[in-house]
Amino acid sequence: PSLVALRRVFSLSQIHGFIMQALSQKSLIETLDIHEDSLEEAVCSIACLCQKTCETFKKKRSFLDNDDLIDKTADVLLNLHCLRQIQKEIRYVFVDEFQDTDPKQWEIMQLLCDSTHYLDKKKLFLVGDVKQSIYGFRGVHVQQFLTIKDAFLSHNASKVVYLSDNFRTQASVLNALNPMFKTLFESDTDTRIPYTPLTGFKKEEGHVSCAYLGKGCSHHDEARFIAEWILQKKQSEASFSWSDVAVLFRRRR
Repeated sequence: PSLVALRRVFSLSQIHGFIMQALSQKSLIETLDIHEDSLEEAVCSIACLCQKTCETFKKKRSFLDNDDLIDKTADVLLNLHCLRQIQKEIRYVFVDEFQDTDPKQWEIMQLLCDSTHYLDKKKLFLVGDVKQSIYGFRGVHVQQFLTIKDAFLSHNASKVVYLSDNFRTQASVLNALNPMFKTLFESDTDTRIPYTPLTGFKKEEGHVSCAYLGKGCSHHDEARFIAEWILQKKQSEASFSWSDVAVLFRRRR
């Protein structure tokens, strides 16, 4: 197996752990009869050994993990008698967080709706935001979401509703973020993701100013800009107090 195949089974953090283990434990590599100059083979062999151990553990205790549940469900639905019976019992299929649906899960959803075309029976309701898709490491593809959305748009009996009202953020903040997000999602991604501007539900007034420091700027440049902005504010507004300022950091250090 290759490292690409390995990523379909294990997370990046797990693979990193395997690599560190292979580098730090010469005895482990020797036990697996692997040459030290072939790190990829070492990692793959360790991963296969872990997977085999896991499968043996599950079989002894009659356990099923998340992937097993999905695979077994798909297998059941391949039986035409079972499929027809289940389709009759299910009136509607509601799916939340659809942006995190992988191809196998999507296959199951389609079968639950109808074996010919999943939209014809008018029983499928999906809720999702492709911008929040975070399960690419588990086989989820952004393009799948966009393709299915287009299918809804082109189907006569289906409809796409954009939930653009934002109940958490003031309009002044959204006015600054919308152009930025539009550029990020529609231009700076491998797959173009259409962005629908958000509308602020809160009516409180406020002001937001943004600083674009550029790719070459460091954390010191960022800190210097903030300090200069605070000093300028202090000098230009008599009522301004140091206690009016709060600086939020991504991390402590």
